[in-house]
Amino acid sequence: MFNREQFNIKKIFNAIFSKRKIALLKVGLSVLLIFLLIKYSGLNFQCFAGLDWRFVVLAGVVLVLQYNLVALRWWWILRGFEIKISFFTALSLTWQGLFYMLFLPGGTLTADVCKAALTAGKTAKQQQLDAAFTVIVDRVCGLTALVYLTLAVIAVVILTGGCGDLLMSGFFNWLLKSFVVVGLLLTTATTVFFCGGRLLKKVLPQKIFNLLDFRSNGLLSRLAEGLLCSRKMSLKYLAPAIYFSMFVTFPLLILSVYLISCGVIGNNRAAFYGAMISSSIGELSGILPLTPGSIGVRDTIASQCFQACGISKDLAILIPLVYTALMVITGSIGGLFALYMIFSGKKKN
Repeated sequence: MFNREQFNIKKIFNAIFSKRKIALLKVGLSVLLIFLLIKYSGLNFQCFAGLDWRFVVLAGVVLVLQYNLVALRWWWILRGFEIKISFFTALSLTWQGLFYMLFLPGGTLTADVCKAALTAGKTAKQQQLDAAFTVIVDRVCGLTALVYLTLAVIAVVILTGGCGDLLMSGFFNWLLKSFVVVGLLLTTATTVFFCGGRLLKKVLPQKIFNLLDFRSNGLLSRLAEGLLCSRKMSLKYLAPAIYFSMFVTFPLLILSVYLISCGVIGNNRAAFYGAMISSSIGELSGILPLTPGSIGVRDTIASQCFQACGISKDLAILIPLVYTALMVITGSIGGLFALYMIFSGKKKN
């Protein structure tokens, strides 16, 4: 089994790094964005001296807890597909997925491909398609919850005036409108994902599907097979996974950013609203595979959100930078899980 998993991962890595120029461009973009943010924000080492590190450490603990609960959500979905994988294995593969997202050029897409390949390698041959597809289902459940949460947060910020007079100013106003549009489009996409079987019974959707499937060399057909697998799951598995994300995992993410904000500017209205809007919109921007782990992209958007809440430019960039550092540090735990899987596999063979 170890040799098969090693072979699958090797093929994935070769496919990723065969486009080295694109990979280098993405890494370079991350570095450039962070450099420009720091250069034009007025951030200096004195800002770090004012940090209350107790809040930062607590934020890291919350972040670790959040990742573990994401693994629990995926394990629940695996049970819905009747795939027998221990919670420790689900936990290990979830952390490894985070590690690959942060340290490989493809970002979220690469992480999911690696996670799907490893999951398939852990299951019987007749269940490998189902096992790999659970990664997609888990991602869509999380994305659905994130979209709903982001739209709700934007509505709260607008209705309560959480960003004050700056709400109607330039970039941030454009940002909110853009994410409302993106949220509605993603809501449509996730609805099609879960209800695609019914839509394909209609004549026009079926013709469009056949045309796109032909153009994609049968890719959509293979996805449709996976969707048929998902019919094994009733709402008693899918709905709780979405609600769990909306009311548990993503709020913990917001809490982590809020704690960092408290460590930077103290417990106040700006820290609360800034954490809410930057976490939801920032994570939603993470679906774009522009940079590894969306580092730089997320920081840019988050800093604009905090500035719109009345926080000075230097501190507005300090908060997402500290969060990114915590994310990278905690994400490195996935590398330890990967090493454990490799050496334990060798020992078994």
